[in-house]
Amino acid sequence: DFVPAAYRALAFVDTEVPLPGGQCMLAPRVEARLLQEALHGGRLAAGAVLSPGKGAGTLNLAGELTLEAGSTLVFDLGATSADFLSIGSGGSLTSNGASLRLVFGDGLGPEGSDPFWNSAQSWTLASGHPGKAMGGSWLIDNSAWAPQGGFHTWYSNDALMLGWQPAVPEPEAY
Repeated sequence: DFVPAAYRALAFVDTEVPLPGGQCMLAPRVEARLLQEALHGGRLAAGAVLSPGKGAGTLNLAGELTLEAGSTLVFDLGATSADFLSIGSGGSLTSNGASLRLVFGDGLGPEGSDPFWNSAQSWTLASGHPGKAMGGSWLIDNSAWAPQGGFHTWYSNDALMLGWQPAVPEPEAY
C-alpha cells in the first residue's frame, strides 16, 4: 500500500519505483542480489540487517534462514498491520540470539500517550507450515519504552509471536 497509485502497475517490474519523500523502491533484481549477498548459506551474518519492507510488508522465505547473533531483523508495526515473514513448505526460521528492532508507523509507539498501549497486544511476525523448524531466542531493546511496558517473543504452533505487556503502575504512597 505504500506504492503511489500511479506506480502500482510497476511495483514488480525490474525498475526503481519512486516513493514519497524522495525515496525509491529498489529494482527487484537489485533487491534479490543484496539479499543473496547478505545471506551466506542461509545465514544472516553478524552486522547484517533484514527488513521485510518499508511499512507493513511481507517477505516470503522458501529456504532455511538462520539469523546469527549480532544480526538484526527489523519489523514495522502498526495498530492494525505489521511486517510478516511467510515461511514456505521447505523453509525454516531460527535465531541464534539475533536482535529484533521494532519500528512504529503512523507515530504509534509505546513511548507516547496513545491508549492503544494501555492493554496487552500481540502480532504474528512469522508463520510457517506445520512441523517446520522455528525457534531460538530474540533480543529486544525495551529501554526506550520501559516505563510504559515491554515487548517479548514466543513461539505458538508454527508462528513467531510478538507481544506487548503494559507496565503495572506502582501503588500510590500513603
